[in-house]
Parts: sequence; C-alpha cells; structure tokens
Amino acid sequence: MNNLVELKSGKAKITAEDIISYGVMTVKCDTPIYQAIATLVDKKITGLPVVDENMNIKGIITEKDVLKLLYKTHAGAGIVEEFMTDRVTNFDTHDSLVDICRSLTTNDFRRVTITEKNKLISVISRADLIREQAKKLHQFDMPQRESVSAKQIMKKGLVTVSRNDSIYKAVALLAENRITGLPIVDKNDNLEGIVTEKDILKVVYDPEAKLGPVQEYMTSELVSFKRDDSLYSICKCLIDNTFRRVPILEEGKLVGIISRTDIIDAILRYNASIFRRRETDS
Repeated sequence: MNNLVELKSGKAKITAEDIISYGVMTVKCDTPIYQAIATLVDKKITGLPVVDENMNIKGIITEKDVLKLLYKTHAGAGIVEEFMTDRVTNFDTHDSLVDICRSLTTNDFRRVTITEKNKLISVISRADLIREQAKKLHQFDMPQRESVSAKQIMKKGLVTVSRNDSIYKAVALLAENRITGLPIVDKNDNLEGIVTEKDILKVVYDPEAKLGPVQEYMTSELVSFKRDDSLYSICKCLIDNTFRRVPILEEGKLVGIISRTDIIDAILRYNASIFRRRETDS
C-alpha cells in the first residue's frame, strides 16, 4: 500500500494531469540572468524552467542558483545558461502523484517539471501537493483533522542568527545548511523576526546597497503558532499565504519551525489518521 493515499478521480490513481495548471512561466538559455532574477522576485516564485523554442527542457534556474551567484560576485551579468541547473527531475502527465510526492520529499528541490510528448506543459511544486491534499481535508470530521499538533512534526535544533549578525553570515548559513530561511532570536531565544533567501536577494542584487546587519533586512511581522496548535490549521495557513514556513513558539521563545516540506512529510507518515478518510468510512 502506498504511504500517500491515491485519491480517486474516476481512475485507479491520481496522476500529474489531474492537478496541473496548463501554462508555465519560462526563460530561454540566452535570457539575461538579471531578467530571470527580476522575474523570480517580482512573481514571487522560486524557480523558472529553461526551455528552447520548442518547449524542450534545457534546465532550471532557481533562487538557490541565483543566491550562489550573488554570494560569490554580487553581480548580475551573464545569461541564464551560465548559472542554471541542467539536471531537471521530470515527470510525464500520466505519472503517479505518489511518485512525484516522494521525489519532492526525498530531494532538496521544490518542484518538478511535467511534460507531454516531451514538451514542457506545467510544473508541480510542494505547495501544489499541499493544496491538493487540503481539498480532501474537508472530507474529514473536525476531531480527526485536529488530532495532530505542531509539536509532533516541528523541526527542532534550529539554525538561527541574531539581529546584529552580518548579512554575510546569514548568506553563508543559508548556503551551507541548504535552507531558505533563518529565524532571528535574542540571547534568550525570543523570536524577533526571520530573514529569507528572498529578503537577501532583494539586497545583494542591488549594486548600490550597503550591506549591514541582519536586522536591516529581516521580516519582523510573522505568523506563528503554538506547540499544541493543530497541523490542519498550520497547513491551511501555509496554503493561504506566500511564506513557506511558520515558527512555533512557547511563551514567546522559538521552539521549532514547520515548513511546507514538513507538511508533505506528515502526509506520508500520518495519512492513515490525518490525510485520508478512515478505512471504516470508505
């Protein structure tokens, strides 16, 4: 039996074509890198497939690729082909959503490309998978949805920075730990804000910016949850908003973080009790 429930859609299993949105924003190999960076920031997306004139996939350019570029040079010269990742994980429209979910939870990347007859037609991200599962949450009764709390899946032992640390330290920690956001805490672990890849990209890309301490770039207005808050509430929050993670607090102190990836992991681990109708109701 698959860990992730195969949701019924008139077929034996749900596939990529059941949830994709046709049409995807792309760039070409010879697109100036500064244009790709501007698109990532302006459209609030984290990756752009790179295609040729026939929509054949050539690679992908992500926030992470851009962050590496700007961390090394603080420049925006060159074309996409010089900085893109040419190894792209791709699925066909008829591939199982379970296989796609497993791929996105066992790898660092956040999206996979979807092709039909070898032509790019869409992208499926971790957020798309969460939204698909969220549609099914409404089939369950409230006690079942509320049965798992934040403390059961939150990540502990977090990498953090203080508001007076340099932005260079934040960049280094993001790159070294392969994470997309850093909580900012005081000496007593009280949460003061968060700094993300996106916050940093906005600054390091500007050649006129004078880079200072983390506090100049952090986001201080955050949505947070408590240890005993339900996973269902957190899942809905991460679907309804553009941020990818929420801090978990206890009396104002940071005790954990839950990301979209953690929610997907929970779908796999707790599907019998959270993300599908109880067998007795089937």
